[in-house]
Amino acid sequence: MVDFWGGNVKLDLFESVFGLDRYDSNDPELFIAHGTLDPTVLFTEATELESIYNTLGIHNGLVLLVDQGHGAWNATVNGKGLYEMTFDFLVARQELMVE
Repeated sequence: MVDFWGGNVKLDLFESVFGLDRYDSNDPELFIAHGTLDPTVLFTEATELESIYNTLGIHNGLVLLVDQGHGAWNATVNGKGLYEMTFDFLVARQELMVE
């Protein structure tokens, strides 16, 4: 699963209304990319999601988009763009062969 700048706010609301815990150990692996300066969805939402997945023992990858805000589609980390990092995560975790 891929999460760009997403948070838990809606899921927390769902849980409080219906009394269900959304996360369990059967959830898919997760790639998270989040801007550290996002004013819309706070960066702590991404680290909270990472912590939930770590606690459940589900592989995840959090990429910090340092000094980037919400919607940083052109952000790069170590010379790789957001889409390339996402692609690499999915290929590696699904053990795909790409020619």
